[in-house]
Parts: sequence; C-alpha cells; structure tokens
Amino acid sequence: MEIKVTKDLIDSKIKSVEYVKHITASGKIFRWCIITLENGFSVSGKPSACVVIANDNQDIGEQIAYKNAYDNLWELEGYLLQEQLYKQ
Repeated sequence: MEIKVTKDLIDSKIKSVEYVKHITASGKIFRWCIITLENGFSVSGKPSACVVIANDNQDIGEQIAYKNAYDNLWELEGYLLQEQLYKQ
C-alpha cells in the first residue's frame, strides 16, 4: 500500500485535462482547468486571470489554471490516504 501521496501517484490517476476560457464584458480573461480522474471525479481550481487582453498568453494562463486545479488533488489524495490508514 502507498504510504504517502506523490506526484507520480496523482499523475497516474489523471484521465483527461480540459480548459475553459471566458472573456468578461469588461474584457478580462479567465481560464479554468478541469482535471478528470480515472474514477470519473473532476476537480477545478481558481481560474487564471488576465486583466489586459493584449497581455494574454494562453500557455501561461493554462499553466496557472492547471496548477490551481492540480493543487486540489493533493488535499483529496491526502484525505483518501488518511481514511485508508484510519481503517487499518
């Protein structure tokens, strides 16, 4: 049994990654990342935000959105490990 949460463990559970881009009426750009795991559960994080459209960089926005969603997986996997250890 895995006794710690690792990046490799989390990465092995990711089935798909998708991005959603939204431009507000005032021109602000937000990007969310949705990570779907093998079991069908999906997570997202806080969006990346670009205040000035001229400064928008899709790659950077998606990297930030991905990190924000990915960070949520650490907490969920930590909870799952704690539950497994508790039941032993």
